Amino acid sequence: MSHDPWEAREREREKRRSTARTRAASMDPLEWASENARALGLLFGLALLLLAEVPAFSGFLRSVMAIGGSTVLLLLAALTKTWTRTLSGVLSRPPGIALVLLTLWTGVALFLTPPLYRTMAGGELLRVVAGSVAFFVAAYGLQARERGVAVVGLLVIGCLIALGDFARLGSTAEIGQLARSGNHSASVFGTHESVGSLLALLFPVALATALLADLDEKPRWAAYAGVLILGFAWIVARCRSAWIGGGIALLTLLILAWRASLRDPRRRPRTTRDLVRDALGSPLPLIVGALLVMGIGGGLATFLSQRAATFVNIKEDSSFQVRKVMWEGGAQMAAQKPVLGWGLGTYPILQGYWTHLGHEDWSVLQDGADHSDIAHNFYVQWAAEAGGIGLALHVAAVTSWLLFALRGAVGRTLAPGERAILLGASAAALGACVDALASPAYQFHGVYAVLWALMGLGSGALSEREPPGTRVGALPWIAAGALGLIAAGAVPLWGRSLITRAESEPRGTFNVVADPPGPRLDPGQSVTLRAVFTDSEGKSASTAPGTTWEVPSERESGTVSGGFGQDAVGKDAEIKQSLLKLTLPSKPRAIVQVMARYSDRRGRAYTADAVFILNGTKTKQER
Repeated sequence: MSHDPWEAREREREKRRSTARTRAASMDPLEWASENARALGLLFGLALLLLAEVPAFSGFLRSVMAIGGSTVLLLLAALTKTWTRTLSGVLSRPPGIALVLLTLWTGVALFLTPPLYRTMAGGELLRVVAGSVAFFVAAYGLQARERGVAVVGLLVIGCLIALGDFARLGSTAEIGQLARSGNHSASVFGTHESVGSLLALLFPVALATALLADLDEKPRWAAYAGVLILGFAWIVARCRSAWIGGGIALLTLLILAWRASLRDPRRRPRTTRDLVRDALGSPLPLIVGALLVMGIGGGLATFLSQRAATFVNIKEDSSFQVRKVMWEGGAQMAAQKPVLGWGLGTYPILQGYWTHLGHEDWSVLQDGADHSDIAHNFYVQWAAEAGGIGLALHVAAVTSWLLFALRGAVGRTLAPGERAILLGASAAALGACVDALASPAYQFHGVYAVLWALMGLGSGALSEREPPGTRVGALPWIAAGALGLIAAGAVPLWGRSLITRAESEPRGTFNVVADPPGPRLDPGQSVTLRAVFTDSEGKSASTAPGTTWEVPSERESGTVSGGFGQDAVGKDAEIKQSLLKLTLPSKPRAIVQVMARYSDRRGRAYTADAVFILNGTKTKQER
């Protein structure tokens, strides 16, 4: 007897169509919304968090949306009365207790953060809380029907973002011009990296839904359309870390689907030929072919090949070099405070003292951070901010869930819809772990919360046919704890090795250049000081940001740091990156000394000063 996968799939779908049509015909929109209120609330909260990443909105409005989205999720959790698990069941199932401890440690780290930085720290706490609540609501607050609504809603949100990214890209420049210019800011999120990471999360879920779920005719074609939109946008997003993470997610999805099919007695292939015939008879070849046609026909072949070619000489790529400096700076920060870290949100503020990239600390505190102030490596930045404790708990939470979900994905027989959610979420989470090595997206509320929401939906799908008293076992917890400790030790050890290696390397030179040069100047005269660093090879290196000035103050004796701008040093000084514009005291003094402090990218400290003699008599400037 011939084996026709399309015909078998249609026979299985037809068994449920009659009941589904009767139910849909008898339900009005208000009744449907009422039955799916929790899923809609989850989607609304996640949508607000994603909108908070759109730079087209003002900073104030984005803050309101981030707070509003987190508040919606918290209210949803507080108002949910019927949870599918007891508290002990929630905590005993991965990532339960690890995720709770991560959230609690983030709250403790908020109070360990210096008061000056607590506004940024509050944003980090909000991000972790939103992600945790999104997970628990999605995992244990939704019923099976609501999980399906949540998955479809997330895919719809992803498609809208993808279409908006297409429109933004098309209105910015032609593809060829974009490839030649290297401009990657044509995105609804202001950067291609956040969009690429979000689509890398959603595309495997969409593909799993289209290929594995038991859908009727119209929903099935809608799922295929969603796969094409999300897949094409993921490719066009031109984010290399998202390409790698998404590629690993797709490979994982295919392996999990194959393993799951082997354990399903209804679908187990009799021979290798049957397995190949199932694959060829599925919509997967059509989807791959459609993506290739869209890419080639849309004029993207040259652009994408140029972008992909950077993998060949990645060490010479300028953006990789910048990221390497960011990672090494974060590792050195973690090495100096390996247990507790510098405080939540401190990396964007303080990173300039190690990397000399991005913005000055006072500028970040005043105007906020952008992507040039982020480490582009979640693990390094989180280790620098939350210390080894925070990184160990994060890694333990994610890996415990992955081990639990992957074992359940291939070890249990689930309904088609639940199997699709679990396999898609597992593949997406694993891809995100890789993507986070070089992407800044997971430092933002929206993408971070979507990741945890998908993991929560996967947990809910896995527990659908699991008896409440089922024991998880110790293996996921032990393995996750070990991986967490390894990660917590690896980052500071890397930073320490960089610092130790630098001790044997030649040092550079650091000087302060004054204009006018002095040393004899008049009281009240203006002078501009510039910090100059030359490395051991004679190349000039950036001193902005990261130079700290000590200047005299007329209001108080002694010297004060000029690291946080004009208000910090009084009216007689103006800080602008590596430049110091200083008005000398109006009262005659014998000597005025201005000190500059600087550390190179290996943490080695340098000091230089400029001395001015104020005698009230104009002298010939020395050139």
